[in-house]
Amino acid sequence: MNPKRYILIAGQGRSGTNWLLEILDQSRQTHCRNEPDECTGSALSALPLGRVSCPEQEAKLESMWDAAIIQASQSFGDRDHHISVYKDHFSRPLHWMGLVRMVRGPRFRRVVGLVMPSRLQREWPIPSWLENKRQRDRTLPVLKVGMVPGWIVWALRNRPEAHVLHIVRHPGGYLNSLINRWWSTADMGRVERDNRDRLAHVAASDPVWEDRFGDLGALSLVETEFWYWRYCTETIHQAGERNPRYQLVKYEDLTRNPVETSRSIYRACGLDWDNAVERAIRRSSTDSQALASTWRGKLSAEQIAMVEWVLHDSLMRDWWSDTDPAAEGLDGAHHVGSSTRLKSHG
Repeated sequence: MNPKRYILIAGQGRSGTNWLLEILDQSRQTHCRNEPDECTGSALSALPLGRVSCPEQEAKLESMWDAAIIQASQSFGDRDHHISVYKDHFSRPLHWMGLVRMVRGPRFRRVVGLVMPSRLQREWPIPSWLENKRQRDRTLPVLKVGMVPGWIVWALRNRPEAHVLHIVRHPGGYLNSLINRWWSTADMGRVERDNRDRLAHVAASDPVWEDRFGDLGALSLVETEFWYWRYCTETIHQAGERNPRYQLVKYEDLTRNPVETSRSIYRACGLDWDNAVERAIRRSSTDSQALASTWRGKLSAEQIAMVEWVLHDSLMRDWWSDTDPAAEGLDGAHHVGSSTRLKSHG
């Protein structure tokens, strides 16, 4: 595979990162990896955490980054999605025989672990006999790495081969999905500790954000979520907005017009577009627009006030004005609601 060009998908959980990866996985020209940095023992997992953008990480990233990207681009992992289409970089006969799916799947990994326990890893190299060597170096690696602003900002500044797709969801939709799909089963004590720990890291590295946060101990759980969401989103966007290797993807644009938005993403990535890709994307987008717009009817008045507050003085203030009429004309004095703590942080 060609490490000279690769895609990094950045985005907060519950914001459409999996869908964006699925869209790109419909191409025969991509090798898509889901959160390879979460595969214990992988080279990407050994990089600095990437929670913040800070100079202290740069020396380690410079020395470790390229090898980690190459390894991730030439491997499978236990978090990867099912491969639903033929890929040009695999042997066509072996693909039709089902060997690609077998090697990619957990059963193969377990068998290897029985024979060679030392090789039982959460990430494993693609066997050379499985690949089409003529096509291997033309494949575009797509690595979904989630929300790691330290990595994304550094890569945009220092690696011209890195292209970033940054998907962002309206904070109302993000919060609603977080509450219903993640917090409903999560260890909330751990969630709150992790949130405060992340904000403490940001505050220690950037006095501007430290001043914005105020007293971390006085923040509610929702406020800690929103502050980190805003820090990550703004930091990545500011690093990329004038960079041709950066593309902002609004989740609501995908839900409203999945085919045209996906086509623009394929064009930016240099990927071929055909009828099979378009049909697959139409299937994947069923009911997505309805899901994107339900948050106003499900969040409480206080939660909606927090949503409006987090946007009112942000660079994201107008991002959703064309899809959310209530977002137009936001001003801090009106939309911070009854929370004086929120008002003081504006």
